[in-house]
Amino acid sequence: LGEVLWLIGRHREAREVFDEAIGRVGPDDPFRAAYLHYRLGRVELTERQIESAHAAFDTAANLLGDHPEAQDDATVKLWLDIELAGRAQVHYWRDETDGMAAVLNKARPVLEAQGGPAQRHSFLTALGWQQLTESCHFVDEDILANARAALKAAEEGCTDFEVGWTLFNLGFDLLFHGDLLLAASQRDHAGGIAIEDI
Repeated sequence: LGEVLWLIGRHREAREVFDEAIGRVGPDDPFRAAYLHYRLGRVELTERQIESAHAAFDTAANLLGDHPEAQDDATVKLWLDIELAGRAQVHYWRDETDGMAAVLNKARPVLEAQGGPAQRHSFLTALGWQQLTESCHFVDEDILANARAALKAAEEGCTDFEVGWTLFNLGFDLLFHGDLLLAASQRDHAGGIAIEDI
């Protein structure tokens, strides 16, 4: 329920649902508690409550324990989500390119060994944020190649919602690169996906 509320923009209610769910999880289920803290952090990021999001991601990571990359696939994927869709975004909103680079460097070997398309998408998206921030939004061919690779990964393993956002991001990159016709095409395609999801 919390994820649905988050996706439809009812963030306060989503936060309440996640808070309540966290309170119901017992100490014998650290994975579920970590997942709920991660989801709460994503809601906080959407509301630009950066410090609250950071605290939620830290709690989630701590619940997974040391060396989550050496655990089962579900734990590895959650850890990658915490790092790439969580902590990397915190650094993005704080304009901390070194922090983003540190997260990416920490996640890269785990991603290469055990990540799937959804995690590859998150990695490439975070890498794109880092590149855009470092270049002051001057978009070059490397950034466009990365954005296209993120779209390919999204199409292989993400929801239509995430594909739509990735198309939007590619359109944004194309716009800043000066490819106005391609940018408009990506915008229209992303808008079509968003309308289909409603």
